[in-house]
Amino acid sequence: MAFLGLNQLDPRPLAEEGVWFPVRHLRSAQPVEIDGQVLELKLAGPDSDRYRKFRQEHSRRVTRLVQGSPSGSEPDPKEVERVLQETIGMIVLDWRGFRDLDTKEPMPATRDNFDRLFREHYWIALQVDGNAGGRANFLPRSGEISLLGSASASEET
Repeated sequence: MAFLGLNQLDPRPLAEEGVWFPVRHLRSAQPVEIDGQVLELKLAGPDSDRYRKFRQEHSRRVTRLVQGSPSGSEPDPKEVERVLQETIGMIVLDWRGFRDLDTKEPMPATRDNFDRLFREHYWIALQVDGNAGGRANFLPRSGEISLLGSASASEET
């Protein structure tokens, strides 16, 4: 037995499968496009096993930094930043549009390349963290259920 309609609000399937997000320009917030190709990352969501492992590893490493700091002081912000740069690649499933500077060939979607991207471009790591952490980003787009007897939630306004 299942609750009528609530399966349509379950973010777990898309969290595991992943969702594509464009890398956004810091000033304009428009998707970054290079030679006509948008840079995109496919991310696991907060209800996925990958994301849970990322959060556990990230928390474990930040806790170690805190424990290693002098009593009453915060850990070095650069070290906390480094932990995110070294762990956020755990939730990237794929990418599109990323090419080698010299050869112009597509770069393989590997953990090493993800980690390198985030070390060299921390601002992208922050976008990944923000996008992947938003549970609503992993809700199904189709098959909206009606709320309070309306045709859709947006018609209630």
